Amino acid sequence: MASEKLPREACVATIQEAHEMAALLGRSDLSTSSAAWWYVVISVCNTGLLGAELGAADADEWGKVLVCALDKARDLGVLGEEETVHRRMIACAASLRYFGVCEGEENRDPNLIVGHFLATQQGDSPQDVLRKCVDILRVPREIRVDASFREGIKYVTSVRMALQALGDVVEYLHPGPLREAAVRWCDIAILIPRSRVY
Repeated sequence: MASEKLPREACVATIQEAHEMAALLGRSDLSTSSAAWWYVVISVCNTGLLGAELGAADADEWGKVLVCALDKARDLGVLGEEETVHRRMIACAASLRYFGVCEGEENRDPNLIVGHFLATQQGDSPQDVLRKCVDILRVPREIRVDASFREGIKYVTSVRMALQALGDVVEYLHPGPLREAAVRWCDIAILIPRSRVY
């Protein structure tokens, strides 16, 4: 399949079957894709997952493909953690709500979902991340908001959204160290300021 040119965004947007998208994501030339291309992929997958609201039979498959797409975009370095972590967590929380727990499935196994989230933090503690968020938002009134600040806001927003979805996933975890670790992360969500700190 990789011998053919990677389809343009407009073509990707017309994909209607989860197995077609999965085949596309199996190509070996995805490193040539752009962020815009991946946003279209993610949008199509999101729409497929939301088909669960209408009883679509393949919605669960779309949820799996969505998680795969987010992981590939991150692994290829096309999209950063601030673009993928919260989207992945939200997709997994939705899959659990729609379809229930399924051990071994990346999008429906709460242990795998939380384990993946913790791995993305690369050793940072909840307090480290909270401190980083507060520092980003601590901008003196006289300092002009620039591109770097907007990037920081994107990070803070991603963290907040990921933690909110993590709170939904925690409900499916059995008592134990993993749940305790996840709860510690959830606890900082309400401590992240919602506006600039002066």
